[in-house]
Amino acid sequence: MKKNVFVKLIMLVLVAVMCCSLFIGCSKKKDDTVVRVGALTGPTAIGILNLKADSEANLSTGKYEFTLEAEAQTINAQLIKGDLDIVLIPANVASKLYNNPNIAVSVIDINTKSVLYCLTGDTTVTSFDNLTGKTVLVPNQGTMPDAVVLYLKSKKNIDFTITYSTPAEIQQALIADPNKIGILPQPAATATVINSNNSASEIKVKTAFALEDTYNEVTTDGSSLITGVTIVRNDFLQNHKELVDQFLVEHAASAEKANTDVDKTADLVVASGILPKAPIAKQAIPKCGITCITKTEMKTKLSGLLTALHSVIPDLTGNVPSDNFYYLG
Repeated sequence: MKKNVFVKLIMLVLVAVMCCSLFIGCSKKKDDTVVRVGALTGPTAIGILNLKADSEANLSTGKYEFTLEAEAQTINAQLIKGDLDIVLIPANVASKLYNNPNIAVSVIDINTKSVLYCLTGDTTVTSFDNLTGKTVLVPNQGTMPDAVVLYLKSKKNIDFTITYSTPAEIQQALIADPNKIGILPQPAATATVINSNNSASEIKVKTAFALEDTYNEVTTDGSSLITGVTIVRNDFLQNHKELVDQFLVEHAASAEKANTDVDKTADLVVASGILPKAPIAKQAIPKCGITCITKTEMKTKLSGLLTALHSVIPDLTGNVPSDNFYYLG
């Protein structure tokens, strides 16, 4: 009798151990890896500043470490080396990284729509068509603004003279002579308008039109004029997919807050060194196209743009990425 009881006790213990083992084996340990996020100190970073603030206050769901850099080359080098997991960079730079044999990346969202505007005090210029026969100051030959202008010029089939300068030189030229015409990105465009309004000149620099509107006129493939995207190292995505998906959720909320709580976001922009003064930031943020577009919509809007940019300056994008570039969840 005692032997039977002992055997039953042993069996119960074994069953309990097996159940515990199964429970432990089936239960999934939470991934508490810190996601290292990098961004440029410009419009592409504005959408994550609220998430950065929440993370630093231990209010975010995920664990993050943020790095802001002034140069894309620095961000790229850190990503390739493995020191960053997710980065927010210009769309054409993301395409070039896709073509880089030293790293495998996927694009996970669009973080910034178009930030390019035409500025002038010339009241006869209200659309891209009005540039015919004029001289237009364009930032830095061979860059994305240059490619956009060349593409639109070709599609519109109009002729005008392009003079290349740095954004700072274009700002100075417009302030000195408001009748000149210049293409500038945000937030430099807003700063130029504000400085012109504060100048002694009777003619003031104004925003003539957004290049995004012209792009939408000449395209039929559903693509959009995009400034920045977010990419992830494929090895990180494979090993930490849930963290990437969580980042997308929190990035979307942060981007929305940038657009709805402009005052707080403006303070974060100044604190991050993106702009020197909150009043300029408050006016610029609504024009910076802060967003978080993912999945199929992201692919449709981005793929056509990269094809357009490649058609005018192939080296700007490298080979147009294949479908495997786009993370669709």
